[in-house]
Amino acid sequence: METFDWTEFWNIFFGNMSFAYLAANFLFFLIGAAAHFSWKLRNREKTGRTVPKKFNLMFMIKDNILRWLGVILVIFINIRFFEEIWGSPLTPFLALGLGYSIDSIIGNGKKTTEQLTPFKKAKEKLLNKYNDE
Repeated sequence: METFDWTEFWNIFFGNMSFAYLAANFLFFLIGAAAHFSWKLRNREKTGRTVPKKFNLMFMIKDNILRWLGVILVIFINIRFFEEIWGSPLTPFLALGLGYSIDSIIGNGKKTTEQLTPFKKAKEKLLNKYNDE
């Protein structure tokens, strides 16, 4: 019976990129995504019925956890397959811009899914919890 070759697995999973390349580009993607998220947070509708009356950090975290997980997954996929898709290496500037765009796209997707009944009810329940405090 053949043993599982973890080295080969990780080489396929991460491609032939170095850890430094992956980590640096991941950081630039995250900086871009964080810049977009903070811009949206500053310019949010503060009196809307979908946000607590007062800013609440725990509400923000619980309301956006799936968005952030989606951003992280899409960032990894972009870094891993960038050269195969576009035929050129990923630069820090591109990673920064793509990170900003990715958060925007996933944020719009989050907004759309919140209109679906099960998500809408969960959001209302979470909102009521933090408005009652």
